[in-house]
Amino acid sequence: MIRKPPSRPAPKKRPSTPLQESPPVQAPLTFQDMEIRATPDGRVVATDVLAAFGQKNPKAAWTALKSTYPELVQETCTYSFGGAGRPPEVLSRKGAMKLLMVANGPKAAEFREWASTTLIAFLDADIRVADSVIQRNESPEDLEWIEKRVKSKKARNHHTATIKRCGGEGMIYRDTTVATSRGLVGMSPSEFAAQAGVKNARDAYNTTLLNRNTYVETASAAAMESNGVQGNQQIMRIHQVVVDAESKMWREIMGSRH
Repeated sequence: MIRKPPSRPAPKKRPSTPLQESPPVQAPLTFQDMEIRATPDGRVVATDVLAAFGQKNPKAAWTALKSTYPELVQETCTYSFGGAGRPPEVLSRKGAMKLLMVANGPKAAEFREWASTTLIAFLDADIRVADSVIQRNESPEDLEWIEKRVKSKKARNHHTATIKRCGGEGMIYRDTTVATSRGLVGMSPSEFAAQAGVKNARDAYNTTLLNRNTYVETASAAAMESNGVQGNQQIMRIHQVVVDAESKMWREIMGSRH
């Protein structure tokens, strides 16, 4: 089963066409005592964002920014909050971030400072970024998945290091990874990742697949070391034995449940 985060439908993008109905309205967000109207799916009114971040004439500022940065329009649609007049233009969360990257004013500058610091930390693989996500996530399922993903990463590192100690070189790293993936999901990592819409196949594994992947790589590394294998051919042979044994064991376990 492919693990994907839940998604919510977004309003259809219609930059110049107001909606005819008045859908449900979410309570306004508040930023430093300034209200920002928001749609049920989290889109925000562009002019409200600019006003909250210090623009004295948010309508004029929004018009100018759309002209200068046409990519903002791609993140925009109209949404009726009820009442007379033309429905305001709302931005997706991504669009709101883009807007604050180009808006004027000290508050927008403060946001860019925070955003750049956060992005640098992410690019540098600062563990505090992961810690921040974990601290703010209250989902038991998500936290369990993170735990299994970390164990899978550690098993992967150990397996790779063992291959190197056993004289592995070149395509053996790719070949063992493909063999493991085919044993788990019946396809290569690239095929599975493309099907799941992710860059790294393991990011789409559920906790069961992560556990199985960790077992295969841990057992494979142990088998290589205990058997004193050397070179790509021996590494691949014993790794395939482990993959086939795990696949057979899993089929027997699943068969016994029916």
